[in-house]
Amino acid sequence: MQLVSLASVQPREAVQEALAATDVPTTYHTILDAANSAHARILTAQLNEQDKQNVSGQIDIEVMRTELDGVDKVVTGAVIRSREMFRARRMRRTQWTARCCFD
Repeated sequence: MQLVSLASVQPREAVQEALAATDVPTTYHTILDAANSAHARILTAQLNEQDKQNVSGQIDIEVMRTELDGVDKVVTGAVIRSREMFRARRMRRTQWTARCCFD
């Protein structure tokens, strides 16, 4: 038996979504709060408000499938502009990764 850190194992499924929101900072913080409530692993959390006419953010998270519903409900509240799903081969562990970028 070999024990490895969960952080070193690639996720079985990865979803990348590009979102559009009328209030980017509020949407960003709402998704980040939902991710924290779901005990997600936050890989990247950046909110760029330097140009008030072009606010953007990026959140990269890893969420266990058992905690996915809470995050998914919040993400679907924004307008999804694109969505890509990637599946790994021969993985036993189930984990979900989302990349959310706001324009």
